[in-house]
Amino acid sequence: MRIARTGITKEEVGVAEALSDIAYRLITKKLMAAELLAGQKISEQSIASECGISRTPVREAVRRLTEEGVLYQVPSSGTARSRPSPQAASGGS
Repeated sequence: MRIARTGITKEEVGVAEALSDIAYRLITKKLMAAELLAGQKISEQSIASECGISRTPVREAVRRLTEEGVLYQVPSSGTARSRPSPQAASGGS
């Protein structure tokens, strides 16, 4: 069984996984598939709609990804995908 329109199966998610984890996985999946480009704004509402959840767990997922340096937030403007550092782009550390 698939969760909403995310393409993520219940087996992939696990029974006890929190809603923010569902949003986290969807955003990560979109980043890996290059559906979200560097500098592109991310709509919490569209992610929430796609997952079939409220915006609160999406905000939590965005917060986690921001702490990991994958996304960045601009006050009063929104959230966007970070640009890779020169080291990350070249495969260095």
